[in-house]
Amino acid sequence: MLVEMFHMMVMKLIYDRKMTSKEWSDFDLTPRAKKMIDQREKQVNRYHVNGADEGLFCVTSVLSIENRWTVDVNARTCDCCVWDLTGLLCVHAVAVLLPSRPSWTMFSSPYYHASTYKKAYAGKIVPLPEQILWDQPAFEVGPPGRHRLPGRPKGVRRLESDEIRRASKRQRICGRCKLPSDHNARGCQGGPIGGNTKKRRDPRPPREPKSPRPRRVTNTVYNRPKVSRGPRRRKAAMGTSGESPGC
Repeated sequence: MLVEMFHMMVMKLIYDRKMTSKEWSDFDLTPRAKKMIDQREKQVNRYHVNGADEGLFCVTSVLSIENRWTVDVNARTCDCCVWDLTGLLCVHAVAVLLPSRPSWTMFSSPYYHASTYKKAYAGKIVPLPEQILWDQPAFEVGPPGRHRLPGRPKGVRRLESDEIRRASKRQRICGRCKLPSDHNARGCQGGPIGGNTKKRRDPRPPREPKSPRPRRVTNTVYNRPKVSRGPRRRKAAMGTSGESPGC
């Protein structure tokens, strides 16, 4: 199971680090802290150290005298703030203290001491037996019972603390003054002066009356024969005698 796998992993991690730290001296730094200070000792030749007072020094760069830092050994501070924030000596503090060959443990935070490392892993995790050997509980704990709460159920789920919540009320914009407000165009009182950015349309000039078209008059007369339609057309085809054709 996943829980048993993590249990074995943490148990092995604590045991391995406890066995490794047994070889360290309680008055020394951890190997990782000593490695960081050794790397800073190799960069000491880039700086000049000038004393100002007892425990107060000015460290300048070899490349430019404008780059300088003030190191206070008694207060364990430096202008670069590395010693202040991490608790481990910065390269400027190492350049100041290296000629006297001090114990780096005295000027480092207890967080980097080997004794503190041993205290962190002094505990132990007991191995778990096989699952069939576990003690059987007197009763089985089940999930809590589900019961319907009074009132209408909520249709929206409860948001988490880091989720963005929408505005509870919809913002209304007036159609006349075009500003977010709580009124509409019917109850608008004009809005603030200059608030309406909509440009007004220039009034159109009045249209000129159109001149009437001259009526076209023709003297041509068309004498077309009238053609009867419907029953009258049938009577005209029968003739004047009233007899049907073909008789």
